[in-house]
Amino acid sequence: MPIYERLSDSGDPTIAEIFSSLGEIYLEQEKYQQAETCYRQALTLFEQVYEPRHPVIAQSLNRLAATCYLQGNLVAAEPLYLCALKNFEEILGPEHIGVAQCLENLAALYADQARYGEAQPLYQRALLIYQQHLEPAHPQIQTAYEAYQRCQRAN
Repeated sequence: MPIYERLSDSGDPTIAEIFSSLGEIYLEQEKYQQAETCYRQALTLFEQVYEPRHPVIAQSLNRLAATCYLQGNLVAAEPLYLCALKNFEEILGPEHIGVAQCLENLAALYADQARYGEAQPLYQRALLIYQQHLEPAHPQIQTAYEAYQRCQRAN
């Protein structure tokens, strides 16, 4: 039995963090299946240690959703994004920048499915939150605005 499997029963959140970090490495290398496996393991371990409404669980859901999305598995990504969004809103409040990032991710998923009517209000809300927290010239604002504009033109 590999050591990480023995340690995963220890209840130590550090092991979950290692899986999450490994998932990030795989994601950067575009090894999406390996990233997904690591993110799922991290989420399972985090859920054993933390309450369901903990920021690390919301972030894990968001990362797992992004990995599914990048693999083209939009059916799996959507409920994960929705759950992450709900958690972020409840934990951090509806105006937190983490909420905006999750809104933008979900909007991109909808736009990729030509669900522009659903994507537009999410982009709008993300933009409002970004504008509250970031400098006007921040690239995140520009990226979200351009995506919103594409939705408007396509709709």
